[in-house]
Amino acid sequence: MISLKTSNWVIDGIDTVLFDKDGTIQDLHIYWGEIIQMRSKALIEELQLEPFFFEKVCLWMGYNLSTKKLLQKGPIGILSRGEIIDKLVVDFENENVEISRLKISNIFDDVHKKFLERMNDYVKILPGIKDLIVNLKEKSVKIAIVTADNIDNAKKCMRLLKLDKYIDQYVGRDHSVLPKASGEHAKIALSLLNSKSKNTVCFGDAPMDLIMTKNSGLKAGIGITYGQTPFKELSKYSEFIINSYEELKVEKI
Repeated sequence: MISLKTSNWVIDGIDTVLFDKDGTIQDLHIYWGEIIQMRSKALIEELQLEPFFFEKVCLWMGYNLSTKKLLQKGPIGILSRGEIIDKLVVDFENENVEISRLKISNIFDDVHKKFLERMNDYVKILPGIKDLIVNLKEKSVKIAIVTADNIDNAKKCMRLLKLDKYIDQYVGRDHSVLPKASGEHAKIALSLLNSKSKNTVCFGDAPMDLIMTKNSGLKAGIGITYGQTPFKELSKYSEFIINSYEELKVEKI
């Protein structure tokens, strides 16, 4: 068992840690910014829209081309893939453009295949996370990645970041069609790890990660502000919020 400490709080009795992937382990803005741009270009080409739609569609998916940052309100990073597709159908309808949910889903799949060929350039590790993960494994803590992404993609990202040897299990959208906030993904991770909720915490950069923590009965959800959600907003969902991993101390108990 370990305890996690900052100058403001302590969580004792931990033997399992779940990590979200994007915005928690790897840079969310670089990774998803490129995917959103590729999706937008593909949608515009499919629908034969004017070039000015590019910036608009990027914004619909939550990416600001000027700042090169994801929007706090999402939807990327906040909503599930299915919810984002549903939103796009409505966004296009409001512009008198018809496109089916299935067509958008297929375009997303095609973009994903193309992105995989060059994703190495867009997977960047966040500061302090490797030291934390290595420290946890040295203290025999079980670790799982719980992501809204698919498992193959998550595994490839961890290999690129040279973290794969420290990860015990992966849970993604392959396991459940339910939204991450439902808590189902965390429950699956507990089952795969043979861990108990009372000894498990979750790190995440978005409200849905912290809501998932509560809905799955985990000991605590720890918010990290490296993603698109600021400290004040994350604080609405958990009392355990950090601005950097350097704030944490890991102690064996």
